[in-house]
Amino acid sequence: GDTIARERERGREREREKGREEKKKKSKETITKVLEEMVRVSHVFLWKWAPTAPREAVLSELKKLFDEELLDFFTVGPAGNTSFVDLWGTEEGARNACQGFDAGLALIAKDEASFRSWWSSPQHADFMKEYPDFADTKLNMEWLVA
Repeated sequence: GDTIARERERGREREREKGREEKKKKSKETITKVLEEMVRVSHVFLWKWAPTAPREAVLSELKKLFDEELLDFFTVGPAGNTSFVDLWGTEEGARNACQGFDAGLALIAKDEASFRSWWSSPQHADFMKEYPDFADTKLNMEWLVA
């Protein structure tokens, strides 16, 4: 009778082990999916004004490029201002990163596809056509954030 009981117990243990393996696999797939959905694109564009740039008009038009369906965060203004702290963690970090630039635009897109949609939008293209020479020195950066 003992042998049969031990065999049954081993069979139940194998089933439990199989169940744990399945759970691990499912958990790993879920984590991967969540991470893919969580990865967002940060984009920062910094510039020095061209002497003849219509500064207020440029800033005003850039602010209109915010699209809440595609973007989680968006700011336009003097380079290194407090709204840039979100991207660099500290005010000092923001000031250092933006050193030598007059103004900037920073955004965090919901994901890579959203960033591409924003970048290739008619509004963005129209802005670039309208103000092709507002900046003397430009710095464009993108990176992924979780």
